Amino acid sequence: MNRRMLVSIGLVLAIVVPAWAQPALPPPPPMPPAPPPVALPADAVPPLANRLPAQCMIYIGWVGMDASRPAVAATRFGKLSNDAEITTWIDGTMAEVRKLVKAKVGEDVDKMIFDGLAIMRERPWAISLLSLEPPAEGHGEAVLDAAIVIDGGPKAGEVLKLVEDILEKAVPPAEAGKRKKIQIGLQMLNQYESNGKRPAITWGRVGDLVLVALGDKAPGAVAATIDGTGKSLATDPKFAEGVAKVGKGLLTVHYDFMTLMKAVTRQSRGREEQALKVILGLMESLEGYTFTIAPDGEDFVTRVHVRTPPDKSGLTRLFDQKPLRTDLLSVAPGDSTLVLAGNLDWLKLWAELETQLKKYPDIWGKFSEGLARGEETLSFKVRDDMLACLGDGLVMYNSPGAGGVLVTGLTLVMEVKDPAKLRLTMGRIETVLSAASTGRQHGNSDDNAAPPRPKVTFAEVEYKGSRIRYMQSRGIPNPVAPAYCVTDKYLVLSLWPQTTKAALDQIARGREGSILGDEQFKALMAKLPAGASFVGYTDDRQTMKMIYPLLPPLWQTISSVVRRKGVDLDPAWLPTQAALLRHVSGTAGVIVNQPDGLMMVGRGWLPGVSATVVVAEVGVAAAVAGGYWAFRQTARKMTRQMEAIPMAPNQDAPAPAPAPAPEEDF
Repeated sequence: MNRRMLVSIGLVLAIVVPAWAQPALPPPPPMPPAPPPVALPADAVPPLANRLPAQCMIYIGWVGMDASRPAVAATRFGKLSNDAEITTWIDGTMAEVRKLVKAKVGEDVDKMIFDGLAIMRERPWAISLLSLEPPAEGHGEAVLDAAIVIDGGPKAGEVLKLVEDILEKAVPPAEAGKRKKIQIGLQMLNQYESNGKRPAITWGRVGDLVLVALGDKAPGAVAATIDGTGKSLATDPKFAEGVAKVGKGLLTVHYDFMTLMKAVTRQSRGREEQALKVILGLMESLEGYTFTIAPDGEDFVTRVHVRTPPDKSGLTRLFDQKPLRTDLLSVAPGDSTLVLAGNLDWLKLWAELETQLKKYPDIWGKFSEGLARGEETLSFKVRDDMLACLGDGLVMYNSPGAGGVLVTGLTLVMEVKDPAKLRLTMGRIETVLSAASTGRQHGNSDDNAAPPRPKVTFAEVEYKGSRIRYMQSRGIPNPVAPAYCVTDKYLVLSLWPQTTKAALDQIARGREGSILGDEQFKALMAKLPAGASFVGYTDDRQTMKMIYPLLPPLWQTISSVVRRKGVDLDPAWLPTQAALLRHVSGTAGVIVNQPDGLMMVGRGWLPGVSATVVVAEVGVAAAVAGGYWAFRQTARKMTRQMEAIPMAPNQDAPAPAPAPAPEEDF
């Protein structure tokens, strides 16, 4: 009897025996009926989700340009892609890239690569990671099961031929003769058995569908779904619920986050395993993730639903915030090229951090010890003297009118609850920074006799009744002079005193001249959901105007460098600024806190990078930072498995503010 079975029996006994020994209790009141599972209409099912099994950790589905070309062509991005200047640039560059590829891998492999990319662009396909299991006997490589299904349509024969050509190149000659036919359900497929290092590879054509599967379980599971004898992913309640939230689009991504993370954790040992367990604890309420991109008129709409329980915990608590007040955005100037705004309850987040860390005594002990030492050095308490002084609202923006070329105008404005205490805390931070930079004066014959001089000091300038504090450097080539100002309502932080002055001027003006009056911002926000706790906006047209002067010299530099390698990137191919600006506009996005999770919606000219993805994914970066690391571990394991399939060698404080307007939520 193995260890896992013993643990399972022990858990059952621990639950059943005490319950059996207790006196009989009256039956509990009946539970309210569970809501019926979401059923997806046939036209709402993402690509080939009804051809993949319900068992799925990750799903990626693409509709294909054959079906979506008219809708994409109507968007600004579609018009940009079809602009004569843009196509000249792209086609010319791709032709030169193909020269490099042919020289590196040969003409036949080049043809396979680009034919494959063309098929993946034009036809519907879907990829599914079904399972990732620990290796047998606790060592070796993880057991992977995955599949890709391609709807080849009238080109299904070409797709199958391409798959077989790729496998012929990929599989070592010694195994080429081990190809065999196998019957799986109603389907006759081809297979290379596992060689002990890589998983089995199974492929074949079923009508217009071409299937490629890795592993021992995936072929049978996919074949059963295609035959109609197995449950499909489209009927899975979690998948259907996520898709119903975000809708059908060009690209749909869904993953069962916790199942995947637990599977990755099972593969890990030692410190890696401990780190992943901590990450799992921090993400305990992040249950699933569904993402889609869809054309909508001239824009692309990005929707993300992160499924959580009503009582959010761990890092998802970051987004468990009240709706943002509209008037808070009045601190961002109307010419801002970037605006990120949101609510953060600092004390609630601090309490959640402590709750999570206390689950791990060793980590909590080290954190507490480090925090105590840091607070002793700083002479203030992080929670009581810093976080408790801050309000919920914060806005970060970049304003060209304040000197913001690209990111030089970045300014952070945070609401303040206790300005007097915050000024004392900021003063203590100044003292610590100056003391830490103290060094000996040089140029004196007796260095020891020279009094210590700090390399960092702070100066003050008064501006319209407010005191701006800023950092000065001595002997350090420092291009910035970080500045801050604590007013009665806000803490303003920026890279220079000048941008802090501009921020104080905007705060004094209120809504006048703010981003709330910008027509592009208003038009985008009007099409996004209400009740947002986080808002993001980028004026990509203005940003392009700032960036474009750098593009001709950059393109010319690249052209001159690669030309000696036989790659001819003509400087005249680069589109003019007018060609780019004809179709570029802004993007905006919001995060809405909902009982069943977080809804993130973005709208803009560029697919997939609407401002919501900037806002949300930066935030979920906090929530998924560990997830990325875990996926990297998975990728390493998958890579090691696939190393047994080598490619064949190439043969060839401001003025008095106006009276506040009534609070209004987005």
